[in-house]
Amino acid sequence: MPGRYLIVEDHPLFAEALQMIAKGKSSCNDVTLVHSLQDAKAALERDKPFDLIILDLKLPDCRGFEGLLALRIVAPKTPIVVVSAFASEIVKGKCLVLGATAFISKAAKRDAMKSTFDQAANRHHTSPEFGPSHHCCALTQQQMRVLQSICMGMPNKMIARQLDVVETTIKAHVSEVFRKLDVSSRTQAVLEISRIEQAPCADEQAESRVFLTTAVPLRPA
Repeated sequence: MPGRYLIVEDHPLFAEALQMIAKGKSSCNDVTLVHSLQDAKAALERDKPFDLIILDLKLPDCRGFEGLLALRIVAPKTPIVVVSAFASEIVKGKCLVLGATAFISKAAKRDAMKSTFDQAANRHHTSPEFGPSHHCCALTQQQMRVLQSICMGMPNKMIARQLDVVETTIKAHVSEVFRKLDVSSRTQAVLEISRIEQAPCADEQAESRVFLTTAVPLRPA
């Protein structure tokens, strides 16, 4: 059955290309396009549930992996495919830990993107990009809330009050967050979420041309 997709992408050409891919072969008949994290949250609160979220990591109103973390908390049951120019194994691994269903490079071809979107929307959570260890590595929903609170500078006592649990439970969650992010302090955890170490392709305009010519030609040849 055709589904409803939410695309979160601020680059006009990529946004248009992703819309074309999502609507191809009739697997999606309803696409909502937004250009910021704030607009994505508003769409999730305003509209009926989406079958898939397609997310660019680089948005104007968030840093690093903050957008993925925020949307995973707002829409815990909706599959999220990260589509990004930041395509190192480190970046993919962090997306896995933060609950992404799949990851695909912006330089991928149209058929690969289409297949990834369809599999994710159909809840085929094991992606070739991540492998079968996805679920054992990912943060739980409560751990994501704890991590988001850490990024906001909240101490354990305040987090415990906010989540209505005892402080020892929060300490246990913090330990698991640190383990899964492979960090040893709150500062390191915040840095892991707020920055992406790998720079994208040196020439973003060149990458845009590659994406549009190899993946989604916008004009007839």
